[in-house]
Amino acid sequence: MVYFVFGTSRHVSMGTFAIVCLMTGKVVSKYTTVEIMPNGTLHYLLPEAAEGNHPRYTNVEVAMTVTFTVAIIQLAMYILRLGLVSQLLSETLVNGFTCASAFHVVASQLKDLLGLPIPKRRGNFSFIFTISDSIIAFPHANLKAMSISAIACVILIANNELLKPWLAKKTRIPFPIELVAVVIGTTISYFMNFNLTYDISIVGDIPTGLPDPMLPAFKLIPELFLDAFGLGNTLGSFFSCMPVTASLSRSMIQQAVGGVTQIASVISCCLLLVVLLWVGPVFETLPRCVLASIIVIALKGMLLQFTSIVKYWRLSKWDAVVWIITFATTLFIQISYGLAAGVAVSLLSIFIQGYKPYTCLLGVVPNTDLYLDIKRYRGAHEIEGIKIFHYSGGLSFASRASFKDLLVRKTGFDATAVLRKRVKLQEKGIQGEELLTKCLLLDFSCLTFIDPAGVDFLRALQADCSKLNVTMYIAGCSGPVYEVMIRCDKVEKKENKFLIFPTVHDAVLFAKTNVLNRKDN
Repeated sequence: MVYFVFGTSRHVSMGTFAIVCLMTGKVVSKYTTVEIMPNGTLHYLLPEAAEGNHPRYTNVEVAMTVTFTVAIIQLAMYILRLGLVSQLLSETLVNGFTCASAFHVVASQLKDLLGLPIPKRRGNFSFIFTISDSIIAFPHANLKAMSISAIACVILIANNELLKPWLAKKTRIPFPIELVAVVIGTTISYFMNFNLTYDISIVGDIPTGLPDPMLPAFKLIPELFLDAFGLGNTLGSFFSCMPVTASLSRSMIQQAVGGVTQIASVISCCLLLVVLLWVGPVFETLPRCVLASIIVIALKGMLLQFTSIVKYWRLSKWDAVVWIITFATTLFIQISYGLAAGVAVSLLSIFIQGYKPYTCLLGVVPNTDLYLDIKRYRGAHEIEGIKIFHYSGGLSFASRASFKDLLVRKTGFDATAVLRKRVKLQEKGIQGEELLTKCLLLDFSCLTFIDPAGVDFLRALQADCSKLNVTMYIAGCSGPVYEVMIRCDKVEKKENKFLIFPTVHDAVLFAKTNVLNRKDN
C-alpha cells in the first residue's frame, strides 16, 4: 500500500522475496534470544537471556529492527544516488549467488521434509553442519512425513512437467497446484489429526488481525547494521513487517495478466488482508512437510542453475571463476560473505584483464592497406625492417613496466639491452652487429588513455631507439591521447616531438620512403 502511494512502476509487485527472506532469516536466527511458544510460554535460546544477563529479543523484534535499519540505509542510498552500485552485480555473480542460496533454502527444509529431529544451525558453515546433522539423524526420520513429502513432490513435478505445458496451450490461466496441495494437506491433516497421531509437524498457531504498532529494538541496530545493508522499507518496520522488495516472478505475472496501473497492487493487498484477518487460522493444521515440498519443488529452476557453470567456463574462464567463488563462499561459509566475495572477485577480474591488455605484431595483407595480427591471420606478413606493435589498453605509471615487457616479448627488440651490450662491446673494442629492425611502429588505435608517466616512458623509448638509429613512430592514437602528449611536451618544454600518423598505413608508407630506402642507399 505504501508503494501504491509513493512508487512509480505500474507493474512491480512488492512483498517477500526468496533471497531477502533468506538473508533476513539469517539475521533473525543470529540475534534472537527468546521464542514465544504457541501456548504462550517463553523458550530461551541463550541461558544468559533467561537469567536476565542478556537482552531478550524475539524473532519478530529482530526482523522489525532489520526492516527499520535497511529502510534508513535505502533512504541514504536514494539521496546519494547509489543505485549505480547494482551495476557491480553481474549476471554471473547473481547466478552463482542465487543458486547457492537455493541450496541453503533446501537445506533449511530438510528438517520438515524428512521429519528429522535436528536443531537450527547459525553462523558460518551452517549449510555443512545442517547437512551433517541431517545425515546423522536420518535413521530417526519420520517415515510418515517422508511418505507425504514424496507424494507431494511427485504430484508437483508431474504438474510442472506435464500438466502445466499442456494447459499453457489451452489457456493462459495456470492450474493452482500449490493452492490445491495446501488445501488438501490441511483438510486431511485436520481430520486425521496428523500432529498427534503420526507426530508430523504442522504450521501451528496463525494469529489473525493486524499487529499493534511498536518500536524496533534500536539497541540492536549497531550490531546488525552490516547484515541489514541493502534491503527493506520504512513504514512496515513499525508493524512487525520483515524487509520487502520487488518480486521478479510476481511482477512478471502481474504484467502478463494485464496489470497496467498500480491499482493491481491494491487488489493484491486486499486479498492478503482477507487472509490476515480471517482466513489464516484455516491453515494451522497444514503439515510442514507439504509446505517444504512446495518450497523445494519451486526452487528447481534455481537449483539447476548449477549446470550453468559449464556455459560460463566455455564463454569466459574469468566468469567461471567469479561464479565458482561466489557459489562456494555463499554455500559453504555464509550468504552475506558470498555476495561480498563475488563483488570483490568481479572487480579483481576487471582489474587483471585491464592490466594485461591484448597485444600483437601486425603484418600487412598484400596489395591492401589492412594490417592484422600475424598469428591470427595467415595472409598477413611482416614488413622487413619494420616492427608494428599493436597495444590495447592504458599506458600509465602502473602499466609502463608491463608495456615494455610485452613490447620486448612481441618484437624481440629491447633497445635498453642492446645499448648496454654495445657499451660493453665497445669497451673491448668490438663493433656491435647491425640491427635488422630499422623502424619501430606503435599502433595506438586502441590505446584507451595515457598519463604523464606514460609519456615520459615513450620519450625514453624514443631516445634509446634514436641512439641505435631506429626510428620510432606512433600511429592511430585518439584525440584525448594526442592532446595529453602535446600538453606534456608544452608544459614540460620538451623538444623531442613524437612522429605521429593518423593510420598505420600512413606511417608504413612514410617509413618505406624516408627510412628503409634511405638506409639501403
